[in-house]
Amino acid sequence: MNPMASLARWFDFPGIRHHVYYRHIYARPRWGFRNKVTKSVARSDFQELALRLDAQGVVILPSYFSTESLRAMQGDFERSASTIAPDEVAQQFLDRSYLSASAPLCDAAIDPFLTALVKYHFGKPIYLSDNNGLRIEPVAELEDYDTHQWHHDAKRKQVKVLILLTDVQEDGQRMDYLPGTHKIWHGRVWTNKDSEFTSESVRKYGEPVHCAGPAGTVVIFDTNGLHRGNRNLGARRDVWFFHYSAGRQLAPRADLHPDVVRTMTAETRRMARVDRTA
Repeated sequence: MNPMASLARWFDFPGIRHHVYYRHIYARPRWGFRNKVTKSVARSDFQELALRLDAQGVVILPSYFSTESLRAMQGDFERSASTIAPDEVAQQFLDRSYLSASAPLCDAAIDPFLTALVKYHFGKPIYLSDNNGLRIEPVAELEDYDTHQWHHDAKRKQVKVLILLTDVQEDGQRMDYLPGTHKIWHGRVWTNKDSEFTSESVRKYGEPVHCAGPAGTVVIFDTNGLHRGNRNLGARRDVWFFHYSAGRQLAPRADLHPDVVRTMTAETRRMARVDRTA
């Protein structure tokens, strides 16, 4: 049999196509694109932060947002969260539809420095794939459940930008992240259960990074890495998440505040899918 014909049939198997595409095409950065992004950013610490994100899968930018923009985001978040009743585990989930009511949160979604770090990590153009807010109240420590146990997001390579809208202490209701685990290839992931891990099973990966800091702090992380939330009697935690991808796993398009849309460049309109119908 012709070896090339045999290889072609091997590659054409759906599971193999999925594996090769995600691992060797979609997830691989283009270094020329990375160099172009680096040259476009004036901040002197960009390269250091970009390389840390690439190596560890997470970077924390303490007090990134100024007092004025932070207060505006906090006010918009409070108005939205106040319309939602807490669930059985004392949390309130704000879906993507709430984004259009907040110009400062929309500005954060297209922030040039934050999105440049995400672009560098992917090494190719990115899209705002989804977003959501979350308020969690103090609660007696709960058993591991849902996102509050070690897991990776079952979407292959994806980056989230998390904005802390309240102060989060090191021993509070923080997120933890195991640096370097974003480089693990997790194999087949059919259900959420396939992406969950016990505390015992992750000890071999070392000590986690505690994603804490004052309000206005930003955490950028590759969701293929192992991470978890923590529930305890620490202070209320309000956060907003922006999800980015290089074109895969796009949720329905989020509407943005009209004042922000009017000032967007062609590039940010493409990134936020403003002119797409979905």
